[in-house]
Amino acid sequence: MTAQVQVLISRPPGEPQSLDGFARTVAYRLAAVPGLKVTLVPHLYDLAPDGPAMQYLRGLQTDLVVLAALYPRAAFWVLDACGVRGRLGRTPSLAEEETLETLTGPHRQGPTPQRTLWCFDLRAYFDPELLVQEVLVAIGRGGLPVAAEKGISGSQTGPAAEAAWHEIAEATSSRWYPVIDFQQCNDCLECLNFCLFGVYGVDKADRPKVEHPEACRPGCPACARICPAGAIMFPQHGDPAIAGDPHAARQALRLDLSQVLRGLGPAELAALERARALNADPPAAPPAEPQPPQPPPSDSLSGASAPLVDLDTLVDDVDKLDL
Repeated sequence: MTAQVQVLISRPPGEPQSLDGFARTVAYRLAAVPGLKVTLVPHLYDLAPDGPAMQYLRGLQTDLVVLAALYPRAAFWVLDACGVRGRLGRTPSLAEEETLETLTGPHRQGPTPQRTLWCFDLRAYFDPELLVQEVLVAIGRGGLPVAAEKGISGSQTGPAAEAAWHEIAEATSSRWYPVIDFQQCNDCLECLNFCLFGVYGVDKADRPKVEHPEACRPGCPACARICPAGAIMFPQHGDPAIAGDPHAARQALRLDLSQVLRGLGPAELAALERARALNADPPAAPPAEPQPPQPPPSDSLSGASAPLVDLDTLVDDVDKLDL
């Protein structure tokens, strides 16, 4: 008997509720393979930790294939943070150093579930058949045909097509919060010391955790820039290194930004981004009374105040960049 594998298709942000084109074809093809059960959910990063989709995923005991518009590393740790854990399976888009043996969530109490999570970035594929074949190879079923054995084709609609997958409806809105890669984290707690918005806390083992994700200021990636281990991701950020791309040259990008911003290093740039976030409206907060100008925050890395000269100009420069 063929072991069952759950396939999770996460809609890219902003995609309409009805599947069309690429994702529909992938769903039909994979649902037609014996032993694969396909589930559709909204964008993975926007799902609530206690919402119906995550509750369903936490209840699964099977191996899991995740197709989402996120880098595989980011998708893996988003799921891990919500209690959906396992080993990261080998896929073509992973770096060579990311193997089944390394990304196992060693920071968590108790044993890691002996199951595999294969994460695929939907944005990396233009041919649905190629994605389907790579999924089958990854899970060890590369010899299986992808013909619609259940009588379902990529162009079919109606009751038969709707029965090919299970869909979890959940109202979502765009979210912005950090995700920690605990394989990279060295417990230095710089994120906790640097963030002024109460996003971070510590667990019973004094390791950092994202305690209040909704307190994070939308668009602010400053804590990711100051993390010495590169362990903090913002999966929706425009910089691939911050969004979780293992192939991105993070240090080279920092040097380029330093040149553009008149010699600023990563700590100074992070301080500027934090200062800008401080002046922004807090997320999900009622309108506040106008406040008098506040002195610039201290840079926790150097102990010096954030630059005062041409601050507005520098912040404008940051806004113009494709971060």
